[in-house]
Parts: sequence; structure tokens; C-alpha cells
Amino acid sequence: MVQHSLGHLNALARTSSNPDTFIFLAADSVHLGGEIRPSELLPLPDEVDEPGIEPRPCPSSQLLQIHPLHSSTKPFLGLDPCFPEQLKEAEHTIELIQNFDADDRVFVIFTHDTSIYNAIEFFPEVANDWKTKAWKKNGFWKFLVNLQQVASGESNS
Repeated sequence: MVQHSLGHLNALARTSSNPDTFIFLAADSVHLGGEIRPSELLPLPDEVDEPGIEPRPCPSSQLLQIHPLHSSTKPFLGLDPCFPEQLKEAEHTIELIQNFDADDRVFVIFTHDTSIYNAIEFFPEVANDWKTKAWKKNGFWKFLVNLQQVASGESNS
């Protein structure tokens, strides 16, 4: 897999067995949820019920208005052609990660994703029971809150 810089590693860690669950550490392969979501494998749902999104729940028709391609199956964000050393390979890496992202046994996390800070626990807590604690479910569409704020000019950054 290739990211914006050569040499970054990704890892798949088993977090439980029976049932099997995993965390996929995507490192710098992805920076924002909007680079991998939605996808053909995980389309934008009919509505997103996420704290901070307006209205709540927010119909996908409203979210598609801020989507550059107005697509429920293409990611909200593309990679900046000036950013990665190998753009096509970086885009292919994102496509590969989307396969993990669509698997309900796998929780994909990546560098710089501040949107999930309130959805997960941090060290010294353990991640083995992430699925029971609904970390993936609670953090999956959180990036849309920030995108909606940026699109409306209300960004806190």
C-alpha cells in the first residue's frame, strides 16, 4: 500500500476471536473519513444520526448537496494531486482500505482522524472489545459533522 509518503506501514491486528474482530491501522494512507466514505461497498445511508449534524437525523439528500459528486457511493473527498508522491497508487490504496472498512468485523482507524476522539477510548484502555463498545458504529460518519460545518462556513478550525 502506498500513502502520501513512501515507507508508511499499515497493520491488521486481531482484537478478539469467536467472533473474530480486527483493527486495521491505516496510518497515513487516509487522513479523513471523507477520503474513504461513502463507498460502493458502504453507501451513504438514507439518514445520518450524528451528534452535531444538522438537522438531526440528517437526510442523505441534504448531505449529497455538499458532496462534490452528489454521489452516495463515492467518497466525499479526493486526494490532492499535489500531495501524494504516487497519486494513482495512493488512490488504489484507499480502494483497498474500503474493503476493510466495509467489513463489520474490522474497525479502520487512521492518522489525524480527530472526528473519532469522543467515540473511542485511549491507552491505557484496551481495544479488544471495540465492537461491543460500538466504536466503529459511533465514529463511522462523524467526519460528516466537520464537512457540514466547513460547507456552511462554520468551521471551528
